[in-house]
Amino acid sequence: MLNTLSVQRISNHALKYVLAAQLICLLPLFFILPKWLPALWVFACVWRIQIIRDKWTLPHWAVKAALAAACMGGLYLSYGFNASIEPLIGFLLAAAILKIIEAQKNSDAVIVLFVCFVLVATQLLFSQSLLALIYSVVSIIAVFMALNALFKGRITPVGEHIKPNVIMVLQVVPIACLLFVVLPRLPPLWSMPSAKSAATGFSDTMSPGDISALSKSSKVAFRVTFYDADRTDVLNAQQIASALPPSQRYWRGLVLDEFKNNTWSRSDYADVLEAFTSQEQLNKQSKLEKNTQAAALNRAQPPLMHYDVLLEPHNQRWLFSLYKIHTLTSSLRTKILPSGLAKSFRPVSARMQYSGASRLQHQQKSAQQHPQQHPQQHDLNPREKALYTALPLTNNTNNTNNTKTQALAIKLGGNNAIKNSHNYINAVLAYYNQSFTYTLNPPRLGVNSIDDFLFVSKRGFCEHFSSSFVYLMRAAGLPARVVVGYLGGEINPVENYMVVKQSDAHAWAEVWIKNEGWVRVDPTSAVAPQRIEQSLSNALTADEQHELQQGLWQWGPLRQFANRIDAASYLWHRYVVSYDNSTQKGFFSRFLGGEAPWRIAAFVCVVMVLLIFTFFVLPLLIKRKNTSPDIKLLYTFEKKCRVLAVTRAPSHSPAAFARHVAALHPHYRQQLMRIADVFERRLYAPSNTTTLAELHAAIKAFKPKAA
Repeated sequence: MLNTLSVQRISNHALKYVLAAQLICLLPLFFILPKWLPALWVFACVWRIQIIRDKWTLPHWAVKAALAAACMGGLYLSYGFNASIEPLIGFLLAAAILKIIEAQKNSDAVIVLFVCFVLVATQLLFSQSLLALIYSVVSIIAVFMALNALFKGRITPVGEHIKPNVIMVLQVVPIACLLFVVLPRLPPLWSMPSAKSAATGFSDTMSPGDISALSKSSKVAFRVTFYDADRTDVLNAQQIASALPPSQRYWRGLVLDEFKNNTWSRSDYADVLEAFTSQEQLNKQSKLEKNTQAAALNRAQPPLMHYDVLLEPHNQRWLFSLYKIHTLTSSLRTKILPSGLAKSFRPVSARMQYSGASRLQHQQKSAQQHPQQHPQQHDLNPREKALYTALPLTNNTNNTNNTKTQALAIKLGGNNAIKNSHNYINAVLAYYNQSFTYTLNPPRLGVNSIDDFLFVSKRGFCEHFSSSFVYLMRAAGLPARVVVGYLGGEINPVENYMVVKQSDAHAWAEVWIKNEGWVRVDPTSAVAPQRIEQSLSNALTADEQHELQQGLWQWGPLRQFANRIDAASYLWHRYVVSYDNSTQKGFFSRFLGGEAPWRIAAFVCVVMVLLIFTFFVLPLLIKRKNTSPDIKLLYTFEKKCRVLAVTRAPSHSPAAFARHVAALHPHYRQQLMRIADVFERRLYAPSNTTTLAELHAAIKAFKPKAA
């Protein structure tokens, strides 16, 4: 039957379903791939409609070759020789569209629909969100509906196609979930780069205006779940707010040590220096652990805060952590640098989940009086000191030496800035506090950006204050560096996690003080303490707050709705998309008592038995329970007739079937005619006094024997 239908011409009714299913599958890709592909699909549909109306004919082979060449040329103009996944998907999509024009038989339409299954899978390459999954399921149902319409052989309403296909897909979901849970979670055997990889966040450099522009974005940077000391319970919203007030939510990402052409960046020498000093620091740390006084000091340190981070892709290798990260765990290769930063071996081009632990410091009462320090028991060696005190060489051509700033450093610190580090830091912070303004829209600066900011505009964002502060420290001989990351985070009470957005992007400074180590100093606190202790919006004017792209989502009911939507997305990515090998082992250990093969096999068998019972046995039991007594007696009568090798045809009524059996086996004619009579009186004369017991007795008296 299938072979017969496959050679039939596509009916106009079935073609509508095929085009609709193809459009549903291609729609998400139209927003990612070149804009001429949607136009190509419309062109193919118009051509196909004209063929149906007998206005146009099927394309000649030369026309098909020209269209194929045009598509190849379009892909080349759109992507060139870029070795990414988009050109491959575009090629597949163009082929599926052109196939619609020449499709004549049902088998041609089947090819188109099978390609649609592949295109549904490509949707998930660009987005693994919960909404994307729901849409892909809808796309699969649409393809199944088109297949049914293709081989139905008659015109049927849409509603007749929806229910059976939805039921079929829902029946597959439990099996798919079972396989998802138990199949080995292998790392990708291959990877294909994307020309439009999703990326948000700052780059590995910082120039005036970079972070202020980023702070206008409401996109999510990462989400964090916090745990207790034993990592057994998730902290609730009140516990998170108490353990981590806004002024302590510094998420370190990257240290910048080189200032050149008004831009801070990470020097190549810094990587070499960290690799060189890492072993030295480890050796000194091991000696300190043997020292009784150091051990007592460690016991007095604040407890570790444990957390899981779900990081959005930013196409860089750095990770974000509170303060100086203590431990780092991830399914991907990561490491902790001697500077206390977390780093991935590969750029984060997809959502990534990792676990960290950081030892927080006591809440500071004043940024000027109690700066936060990184406990470190060794002095900077000459190489490190040279790196973190370097200033740009004097350039007589461009005059980019910021001489006014260097003079200001001498004025504020005198000749004792290094010996009286805290006094000098407080003097610089007091200078900021006099006449500077914190603004989201700072003016553009000239060649000598530090001089222009400190002596001309005096209006800036966090990158202006941190950049000029580090320059002032280095001008006085104090080692200093710029740290970029995020400050803040909004707690979602629905699932008790913290959301850190791009608008929380921030830059601050770290200064090396002898016998104290790297000390965190945030010069922004001297100008806008509301930014540190509350949030960015509290430190801005009313006009600037409108630029943060918050709008109606800050309204109460919409805010709660947005929190629930974000919580659902977070749970989906954390427990489904991020379900890796370590998570699977944890699941087996928690629910199965281990990951032994026999435990997994037993689990699969139990679940399969339950599914078989639910989908097959239970419906039969329910059907049998709801069957009328007359139908049950009919089934009994049919079963007895099978002994005589006679089965009832769907067109036979019970009485007609009894007479049919009597004609084939006259020996039982009297009993069979009685059964036919009772059936007719039971079914067609309900007012008759014929009872169910009489029908039961008549069928019971019928005792056929096999020949």
